[in-house]
Amino acid sequence: MSARDASDQNSKVLVVDDQGTSQILLTRMLADLGADLFRVGSGERALELMQKHRFAVVLLDVEMAGMSGIETAQAMRAQEVTRYVPLIFVTGLEEDRSRRFDGYDAGAVDYLFKPVEREVLRSKVRVFLELDRNKRALEAALRRLADANRQLARLGVIDPLTGLYNRRGLEAELQRQLIVARRVGAGLTACIINCENFRAINSAYGHGAGDMVLRTVARRIEGALRASDTLGRIGGDEFLALFPQTRLAQAHVLAEQARLAVGTGPILLAPGSVEVRVRIGVASLPWDTSSLAELVARTRLALNDRRALDSPRDENNGVSDLFRNLMLGTGLRAVGQPIIDLEDEHVEGYELLARGPRGPLSKPYQFLQLAREQHVLTMIDLQCLKTCLAAAAGLPSDMQVHVNVFPTTLLDVSIDELQQLFANSRGARVCVELSEEQFVGDPEELVERIAALREVGVAIAVDDVGKGTGTLDSVILLEPDVVKIDRDLVHGAFDDVRKERLLRRLVSLSDVLGCELVAEGVEDPRDATLLRSIGIRRAQGFLWSRPRELEDLRAVKRVLI
Repeated sequence: MSARDASDQNSKVLVVDDQGTSQILLTRMLADLGADLFRVGSGERALELMQKHRFAVVLLDVEMAGMSGIETAQAMRAQEVTRYVPLIFVTGLEEDRSRRFDGYDAGAVDYLFKPVEREVLRSKVRVFLELDRNKRALEAALRRLADANRQLARLGVIDPLTGLYNRRGLEAELQRQLIVARRVGAGLTACIINCENFRAINSAYGHGAGDMVLRTVARRIEGALRASDTLGRIGGDEFLALFPQTRLAQAHVLAEQARLAVGTGPILLAPGSVEVRVRIGVASLPWDTSSLAELVARTRLALNDRRALDSPRDENNGVSDLFRNLMLGTGLRAVGQPIIDLEDEHVEGYELLARGPRGPLSKPYQFLQLAREQHVLTMIDLQCLKTCLAAAAGLPSDMQVHVNVFPTTLLDVSIDELQQLFANSRGARVCVELSEEQFVGDPEELVERIAALREVGVAIAVDDVGKGTGTLDSVILLEPDVVKIDRDLVHGAFDDVRKERLLRRLVSLSDVLGCELVAEGVEDPRDATLLRSIGIRRAQGFLWSRPRELEDLRAVKRVLI
């Protein structure tokens, strides 16, 4: 609310007349209408007053010494703050009847002649007072709504227990700080702070005491950080701090200060006092960090490394080291399987697939299962995606390249980061494959993300259609460019009437949706012949090639054995 509006709590009427008796007479007629009444004797004074107060209506004498009523009206219409104030001309001169249109041209809404009839004046003014009161009520309601929306927006990014950012708030702040870091070439580091003995405190003293402990820990950490740092709560007893334009060595110092601050003394509770022990993990963030999930995974990795220093090594450390390398993006490689045009069996494109280092984590199902267990699936999936996009740069530019992404990863990564990730990839066509069986919740949540990908030229494929665990709802809703038919529906279709019938229905559906079909898992030439005969143009499978190292694929143009 502006300073001018703040002083105007009641509806107001301004009487402008250079005759004092006329001022008094007009204001007395309006005295019991419940409005604040003002009266002045000149146009200049009226204009000054209208800069300070908001008037429901102005009664303005036409003929006044100095600035006339017409001139005053013209000056009102020339100023933004008074342009739309209702104006009624009042005059005692008979010849003004012929000049009424001059008044209307100057912005008057009505014309009254002296002597003014009391009820006529009151009825006209009452209309504008009612309009003004309704407008004020509407403005007040809109202000309350805006306040409520601001509060809701704040609640959407604030943890209600500690008053710190929640995960959504940290996500937004991370994206903002990443933009700054890329622009100025500065470092961005982060620290995870884990309360080691919080569960024991919660169990011993109850959830109410546990909440008090978390609030106290939050205040102590906050007090140890700089004003430029950002602190949020990412889980039950975990906090995350962002350190903008901070090198890793300095971030370790800040994290240690936070750890020491938490342990400055016991936290007093009604049954007694407790001391909270925390561990910290500090990580430097690369500029291509895409999501909060990736950041949390990196800091947790650093936290686990710190724990490992205090623990004896065991037989699983070999696997742990491999997995750590995967999280950091090292050790991953891309292999490719050709997508074949069934008409002449030439190579039309490739599906790129991520593989781990040879050993216990080579196959995707091996390291992805471990990623789920360690709650770092988004980070690993992003590393797989980046590996495949980097590998795609070395393939022929006229080939469409398919890459796989979990639907949850699309939802975890901001739209701006998604677009930048693909916009910076190869110039050739890229198609993102989303597995229908991996959809969690309503696939409509993906619509906005898919639209953002299409803005940067990325095609969309729905994978695993026909597997039996999903429905066609997602295919219809997401309007993909490509539908990939699962191998379970393709394998043995030449000798299975039911599968053939379902394949023909998919061909009809693809015609309606305007999308391409790609049959996966083709191993038998008889299946390939059936697919070709019913109008499926593209396929992939062991009949032509297993997934191969990219060096083996670059020179291949036709059939692979």
